[in-house]
Amino acid sequence: MSRALSTWRVVHSWGKGPNATVELRGGPSGESVVLKRFHRRNYLPFLRECCALAVLQPTGVVPKISYIGLYSRTIGMERVNGISLLQWVWERFGEGTTEAAPGMRSRIKAHVSVMAAFRAFQESRAAECMALRSGIRTAYAKVHARHVVHNDVKPANIYCEESPEGGYGIWLLDWEGAAVRWDAARRDKEELLLWIGGS
Repeated sequence: MSRALSTWRVVHSWGKGPNATVELRGGPSGESVVLKRFHRRNYLPFLRECCALAVLQPTGVVPKISYIGLYSRTIGMERVNGISLLQWVWERFGEGTTEAAPGMRSRIKAHVSVMAAFRAFQESRAAECMALRSGIRTAYAKVHARHVVHNDVKPANIYCEESPEGGYGIWLLDWEGAAVRWDAARRDKEELLLWIGGS
C-alpha cells in the first residue's frame, strides 16, 4: 500500500507544517486519499495522531483511516467534505481572504480577526450561528466521552458541512497534540469558549 501511494499523483498540497506535510493524492482509477507524512524526527506527534484517530473512528467526527505506515510515519485518510470554520466565517461575513499569510504572527492575527467576525456575525444571523455552534459542541462531546483531549481547538481544524436536513456535519482535524485524560472536557473548554463562545 505504501509503495502504491507513493506513485499516486499529487492533486493538491496543503503545505509543510512544523510536524508534517499534507497532500491530496489521486490514484490511477480516480480514487483519492489525503496523505499526511510526518517529518523524520517527529515520531511522537505521529503516534498521538494515529492513536487519537483510531480511538475516535466510531464517533464519525474524524476522517476514516485507510492506511498507516509505521516505518514511513504516514497516515492515509479520506478527504472530508465541507470547509473550515475559518473559511465559513469569512465567506458569510464578507471580508478577508481564505489564504493565510506566511508566518506564525500573521496566522494568529488571522484567527483573532475570524473570531471577531464570528461574534459580530452572530448578531445578524444568530440562528445559523447557533446551529453551527451546536454541531461543534456535539462533535467535541463525542470526543470527550472517549476521554480524548484535542489540545488544538481552532477554526482551521474544524470543518463544517451544511446538511440538507438542517444543521451541520462537523469533522475535527489535526490530532498531533492529542492526549487521553479523564478530565478531557475541561482541558479543551478554554479554547472552545475562545472560538465559539459559551452555550
